[in-house]
Parts: sequence; structure tokens; C-alpha cells
Amino acid sequence: MKKLWMPLTFALLLLIVACGPDTSPIEEMEFPVEYETGTVTEASDEGAMISTIIQVGGYEDTIRATVVVDQDHNVVSMDITDHNETDGWGQDAIEDQSFIDDIIENQDDLDTLDVYSGATATSEALFDIVRTAQEFSREVQ
Repeated sequence: MKKLWMPLTFALLLLIVACGPDTSPIEEMEFPVEYETGTVTEASDEGAMISTIIQVGGYEDTIRATVVVDQDHNVVSMDITDHNETDGWGQDAIEDQSFIDDIIENQDDLDTLDVYSGATATSEALFDIVRTAQEFSREVQ
């Protein structure tokens, strides 16, 4: 009986370690993570969703957004948190919730979505935020 104690203890310890809490790939990543379309500066795993902080180049300066992506790599929300886009042009595109909703609704076909009138560069930057979030989601899920 004493001879079985050591192997059984080792097997139990191995089982406990192997069945320990899963770590999300996000927890092991080093940020920022750069893509052709933008940069993920922070991310967290929210169960079936991933929350990301993304920055892209806009017309005037960097645009930052918090984007939530579901397990199917679909953007479910996009909140612009910081920008310096031009008043009356790019800023209007960012503040027009119906335009943001159109981007989210048409995220799988952004190349055919019309840009916001007078704010082409800002529109493309918003499209790139979605593309970056989707690419990051595919990498970690």
C-alpha cells in the first residue's frame, strides 16, 4: 500500500494542474497588437464576448474606440472614446449614431458601404476599427 501512495499522489497533483482554470489567449498577449488596419492597445475576455480598445489613424489624428466582438467575430458595439476629427466633417460622422449603426450592420461588406459625405478619411478609419476588431477576434478565439 505504501508503494502506491507516491504514484497516486503524483497522478492527483498532475490532474489538478491539468484541470486548473483555463487562461484566455488574451491574458497571455503583449499589447499593443498591430494590424495593417489598426492597433489593439487593450483587450479583455468577457466570456462569449471580447472587449477591445482600438486605435486607428483618422483624418486629423488618432481615433480610439471601445469595440465589443461576439464569438462569431461580429462587432456588436463600437463606442468612439477619443478623436480630434474636424468639426462639421469627421466629427459629424463619428457623432452620427445611424452611420455607426450602418457600419456595424454592414460589417461583412464594408467595401460597398458609402462613406459619410465630406468625411471620407474618417469613414475609412471607422471601417478600419471594425476590421481590426474582427481580425483580433479571429486570432484569439
